[in-house]
Amino acid sequence: MSVGGRRTRHERMLEAALVALCTGAPVDLSEDVVSPEDLAAAARFHRIAPLAHARLAAGHPGYAAGLLLDRHLAMMRHLRASTAIGVVARALDDVPWLVYKGPALSEVAHPVPGLRSYGDIDLLVPPDQLRNAVERLAGAGWSAVRKVDWFRLDVVPGEVDLMRPGWESLDLHWSPMLTRALRTRFPVSTEEVVARRTALDLGGVPAWTMDAADTLVHVCYHGAGTGAVKLGYLVDADRAANRVEDWDVVVARARASGTAGHLLVVLARAHAVLGTPLPDRLAHDLGLGTGFKALQRMVDAWWPVPGPVEVSTPAGYLAQGVGRGATSSLGGATGRAARNLRLRMVRSAVTRHGTRAPFGDELLATYLAAVEAEAARPTPSRTAPARPEGKGGPAGTTATWTGTRSTRSPI
Repeated sequence: MSVGGRRTRHERMLEAALVALCTGAPVDLSEDVVSPEDLAAAARFHRIAPLAHARLAAGHPGYAAGLLLDRHLAMMRHLRASTAIGVVARALDDVPWLVYKGPALSEVAHPVPGLRSYGDIDLLVPPDQLRNAVERLAGAGWSAVRKVDWFRLDVVPGEVDLMRPGWESLDLHWSPMLTRALRTRFPVSTEEVVARRTALDLGGVPAWTMDAADTLVHVCYHGAGTGAVKLGYLVDADRAANRVEDWDVVVARARASGTAGHLLVVLARAHAVLGTPLPDRLAHDLGLGTGFKALQRMVDAWWPVPGPVEVSTPAGYLAQGVGRGATSSLGGATGRAARNLRLRMVRSAVTRHGTRAPFGDELLATYLAAVEAEAARPTPSRTAPARPEGKGGPAGTTATWTGTRSTRSPI
């Protein structure tokens, strides 16, 4: 497929079908143009295979057949995750915690609850409760392990892996940001996020998750980190955005954490592809420069999503390279994206799954002490918030969003 050029009939039909599967619109498919195998492969790449089966089962059984196993596996994983989270909740008891990403999004931000694709169970606790949480979960059978290929004390990883034979593995986070460098660049107060948690019914299991604003900000941060070229991440953003009641709060938290660029890149794509309604002048309220907005529009026009079944496109590079703040010039925005892409590549190398081994008591104690020491130091988000919540636009200005959402471009 030529960049920014004319798509073949196969590409047009496949891409239109994928978008329709996400939005619930009628699906137009012909096996003479798009084979069931091609659709299944694309649906798996975009992390919507279980959803695709649910959408196709009635009208296109020939296409749905190859995705039946994906749906069954997603349902089984979600049931196992819900059971595990019930055990986690009893073990943690009065320790403040929440579950986010996969299991939570599958329940509250997916077109068909329980069918979102995900892997591990991500939990979040305040850093001063990490030691307590590890000990309590150890009492419930989960052992702390480390990825031997990348674990380094000097970056103080923002999570510890916990494994229990025959059960789902847990990623126990004390920060949504994995490394010290990311926590410095994107300051987020875990204590404040957990304090704002809301109740969640996880398949009949009582649990906690991020509130609607924190969910959207994190969904966009995480989606941008993956390149934001997979439709599954845009579905997350679309559904999370539709749960937001106060966009001023979303803007305030994105600005305070330096994730305004992530929010704009992902929501602009969700708006263009899925029709996600957004506030007028969202980019202005987020305080982003004209150069960044021009770069974002240019890249998304020439390398639209959905496109090639690969992450390594300029659209993916832009999303991964978004950094704290945005410059006003096109050249400056491009340079900043390139510099932050290098940081993202380091993060990617750190997060690769490698061989896991037990922590060992001495190393685990050293790691927990390092977490507690870092958490005791003040961070920008705690000492100098970028702007108060509830105030639209830059600090000291009047809100520009009046409570209505627009179908026009937010930039």
